[in-house]
Order: sequence, then structure tokens, then C-alpha cells
Amino acid sequence: MPMTIKIITLGSIFVVLVLFSLFTLAPLVSSRPVASACSNSQALKYQRLTDLPTNGGTGNAMTFSADGRLIATTGTAFGAQVWDTTTFMPLTVWQDNDQALVTVSSLAFSPDGHYLAVGSDDHTTPLYEVTTGKLLRRIKHSYDVRRVQFSADSRWLASASWDGSIEIVDLTVAGMATKWRWHPEVTDGTKLLVTDIAISPDSRWVASLSQGSWGPSLLDVWDIQTGSRKTLVQWNLAVYSNVIFSPDSRWLIAGTGSGAPITVWEVGMWREIAQLPTRGPFNRIAISPNGKSITYSENLDGQNKHNIRVWRTDSWSPLTEFTLDDVVWDVQFSPDSTQIAVAVGQPQLQADGRNLGLHEAQVRDAQTGEVVVRIPQPDSDEVLSVQFSPDGCQLALGTQNGVTVWQVR
Repeated sequence: MPMTIKIITLGSIFVVLVLFSLFTLAPLVSSRPVASACSNSQALKYQRLTDLPTNGGTGNAMTFSADGRLIATTGTAFGAQVWDTTTFMPLTVWQDNDQALVTVSSLAFSPDGHYLAVGSDDHTTPLYEVTTGKLLRRIKHSYDVRRVQFSADSRWLASASWDGSIEIVDLTVAGMATKWRWHPEVTDGTKLLVTDIAISPDSRWVASLSQGSWGPSLLDVWDIQTGSRKTLVQWNLAVYSNVIFSPDSRWLIAGTGSGAPITVWEVGMWREIAQLPTRGPFNRIAISPNGKSITYSENLDGQNKHNIRVWRTDSWSPLTEFTLDDVVWDVQFSPDSTQIAVAVGQPQLQADGRNLGLHEAQVRDAQTGEVVVRIPQPDSDEVLSVQFSPDGCQLALGTQNGVTVWQVR
């Protein structure tokens, strides 16, 4: 389910995590906007291409390779599967004996296309060679892995876990040795669970969000070369959002608690340069590939409604906003920055048996907020995640029952 309550123990401390929409995609990391072969949002048509089975699991984690030729998907019965995006034939099942019957929360291709990393609840991050499917290394944690990400230069792999650790692996040295193993913690030594990480596109910095039970929570930045840490902010409530860098590595953007503003920091100097207001808990932040717009979703005062706001980054002024009569789980920009894809809906069962949940993906114009297309799903199939291919010509929807891919024409 999109909302999960999980209780774990850290020594004698019980930690309750309420996970809203932290299903993690692996966004493409690039310092330049991607030229889209499918532009002109007014003329676009969306046509269903195929359904990719997830072996009985959800499509909550999926990712395209940087060249767009492959898509990796996951379910609960197997670790991951890789598909050709032209024929949609499976290449191989990325699974070994230790990784059967696990739930995968994060997938990432390295930008050079050589590796696939899989983060799962078996407490490990296996690293595979894409061309052969060979297992190259297994990063071991002591609890669920929540996020994996490669640096843009394909040198570093970061693996973040609920055990409170972030492991940084250098893929260029013999044995792919661990460079750093970081443990975010507050001044009294309390260990926190890492909920999200991001690597800057210039491959210099790692940002991490971590939390205790209902707090405290931290936003830290780490220097990959020196291992030094700087805490940007600490707050008392839980983490409700993700953390991202701008495509040019100028800004770091994150939420700092329910109802708190989305804050923008200048990378390197680490001074606040903007605060974007919110009206309730928020669960997803995205920045356009051209770096000119930021969008985020916010829950309207605990109602079954979410608002999407879009802001300009040149003046930090609002561009547009729109409200949806259901829960938003994910927002993503198209590669040409002209559209925003939104994953919407959860069950809203009525006494007469009707389900009023939207259960759909929507694509909106990023400038006006107007609907470009609505892609409804069956009542039992919630859309949990959305992602465009690097050329913008395919849109993948991760749903409760699998992954569907749509052609953008």
C-alpha cells in the first residue's frame, strides 16, 4: 500500500515510521537538459504500449537507463527484471539465490550503462553488470535499504538504509571498495534512519534526510572526497519529503517537516536563498531538467485532496498551481521541462460499494497546469510512480499491479 506503518527497534528504542510516498525512482542525473524528441505538448497523444508484469508485486520502483534502451522494474517475487524498451522483451531476471522473495524499494542504472543497483528489504544492495547480469558486489546493511543512487560520472554508488547508514562505494578501484560509511546522528548520539539521499550532478556532494521516530529529523550534506559532514537543519517532526539537487548543482532543495516551507540552499556556501510555502504535509519535490521550475505536492489540511504548486527559479515566484481530489504519490517533469506527470489516487470506498478514488496518471502543462492527458487505471490499481524516458517518448506508470508503458507521440 502507498501508506505503510512500520515499527522497528534501535536497541531499546521503538521507532514508528509512517511512509507516505517515499517510493523511490532513480532520476537521471545530468548537468544539462535532455533534448526531447517528443515535444509540443499541445499536439501530443498518449498510446498504451505494453504492460510489464512484476511477478505479483507492485511497480513502486522502476527506472530507465540513461540511453533509454532499457527499463528495470521490480516486484515482490523477484529482485528486478530488465526489459528492452523497443521490443519489451525481458533481458534477464536480476536475481540470485539470496534475493528471492524480497521487496525492492529502489533501482538505479549507472549513467554509463554498465551497472544496475538494487535496494531491497533483505538488507543488501546487490550491484550487477548490465551486459552479463553478473553479481559484482553486495553492499550489506543491517536493515532495509531505502535508496540507491549513482553519481553522474558513474564513479560513486550510494546506498542508504534504515539501519542509519549511508555507504559510498568507489566503482573505479579494485574490488569496488567502500570509500565511506556515514551514520547521521544528533548531538546526543541517537542514531537516525536514512529515508532519502541525493548526489549532486557534479558528483561532489551527498545530501541525506534522516529521522528518528516522530523526530528528530536531519538534513545533512557530505563531501564525497573528504567525508566531512554539515548539518543544514534539524527539526522535531518526521520527514515527509525527498531531497534533490538542481541540474547545475547550484541548489539543494528539501522539505523540513509537515507544514514547513520547502527550502532552497546555495550549494557550497549552504546559505538559504528561498523558502517556498506549503499548506500541509508534502511528499514529493521535483525540479525541471532545465532548472527553471520547481514543483511539489502538498496535502490540504489532512483532506483527501492534494495541491500541486509550480514555482519559477529565476524569481522564486509562483508560476501555477492546481488541486486534485485525491492523494498524489509522485510528480515528475518531462525531459523537455514542458510537462508534469502526476501519480494520483488511493481507494475511497463508499457505503454503497463505489470507489471514488481517481486511480490515474495525469500529464499537465508545466506553465499553465492545464490537463494534457488523463490515463485512468482500474479501480483496484493505484498509480504509485511516474517516469518519462530520457527522450520523452515513453511514459512509465508504476501501479499497484505492475508497470504500464505509454507511447508519447
